[in-house]
Amino acid sequence: MDLGKKLDIKPGIYASVIAVGSMLGLSLWAWPQIPEDMLVPVHWGLSGQPDGYSNKAVGLLALPAIMSVVAAIYFVRMHKDPRKDNLVESQTAILISWYGVLALMLVVHGLLVLSALGNYMPVTQIVPVGVGILCVLVGAAMGKVRSNHSFGCRTPWTLSSEESWSRTNRLCGWLMCLMGLATIASGLLDSMYLLVGIILGGALLIVSVTFAYSYIIWKQDQNRSSG
Repeated sequence: MDLGKKLDIKPGIYASVIAVGSMLGLSLWAWPQIPEDMLVPVHWGLSGQPDGYSNKAVGLLALPAIMSVVAAIYFVRMHKDPRKDNLVESQTAILISWYGVLALMLVVHGLLVLSALGNYMPVTQIVPVGVGILCVLVGAAMGKVRSNHSFGCRTPWTLSSEESWSRTNRLCGWLMCLMGLATIASGLLDSMYLLVGIILGGALLIVSVTFAYSYIIWKQDQNRSSG
């Protein structure tokens, strides 16, 4: 480890400010064009049609607020993690996931605003593709993240064994990439039923496989610690 290197998450903060500012700018642009008493779509069902609505304020401001909270969580977790030294070596991979979340939420917000203005937006195609790309980005980064308490596949065994952490996160990363590609395919096929099956089945598979695998590798690691 480079002892002279310090944790630097300013790029993530700057990107968050730009993303939230862009969201708010888009909302302010759309605000006078939407009647005060109009309900705007905020959720789409399996049929691909809007099935959830909210008032204008919630529809235009909820995602910027949520994104601000997400950025704050990234900031706090990275600064308070007891293994912050490991995060220094992992910050590029973590920032990639941060940027991916920002980009996805910015796209979703844009879709919501344009839909509220009466434009047809293929939400059930664009969002799954975006989610799939995010899964691929996060999966590709997981194998490069060092042991910590904030990001990655964290089980009692990965946190007490460097070998278990490394191998489990690489496996989890590959599985997330595969799920991401499948999610992209569901969006291109415009099949919400396929998407639900991939998300639920993929999440169950990843959790169960990595949980068991982390224990198996931990048992084999002669250098494991007690905590």
